[in-house]
Amino acid sequence: MLGVQCWAFIFWRILVFTPGFGNKEIQGIKEITLPDPVSYTPQTIGWYMLFAVLLILSVWLGYRGYRRWMANRYRTFALRRLDNIEQQLRQPDTRMNALTAIPVLIKQTALKCYRRAEIAQMSGKEWLAFLDKSYGGTGFSLGVGQLLPDLSYQASANLEGVEDLKVGELLSLIKIWIRKHKNKEYGMTNN
Repeated sequence: MLGVQCWAFIFWRILVFTPGFGNKEIQGIKEITLPDPVSYTPQTIGWYMLFAVLLILSVWLGYRGYRRWMANRYRTFALRRLDNIEQQLRQPDTRMNALTAIPVLIKQTALKCYRRAEIAQMSGKEWLAFLDKSYGGTGFSLGVGQLLPDLSYQASANLEGVEDLKVGELLSLIKIWIRKHKNKEYGMTNN
């Protein structure tokens, strides 16, 4: 004899798996099929052209930035050397060497961006006028920059009397010149 539980199971199976069971109005309706997901890739040629233009523009800007950086590397190097000279000026045993290194640094920096034939022979007032002209000021010809020829050509014994205040002002002027002088080769200033 079958128990009550067994009869309930059989009845339940018949009800669930019989085709006529449930809501008769929705029988035969199929599951809604979802459309394919929208693709994020561009579908028209206009987008490809826009991407090409943006790629070309970014490559061109990157190239210009790289050229500018390459053209101004010497400025960074000169500013680092000037910082080293400042540190040497604070120590009495290296002060004389540092004072004579200042005009050398300026001449070497100028030779990086101007033709050797233009600059190598310049000295004295002509050199100071050139420095003023290249950065658009008068600090070399009329200001503390007049100390440069003395640092270049005077004996070490005469340089001991140079005041620290004047040297500090000269170093500030040189920093301004390094940052702002026109690079004739590339037609650039580094403001």
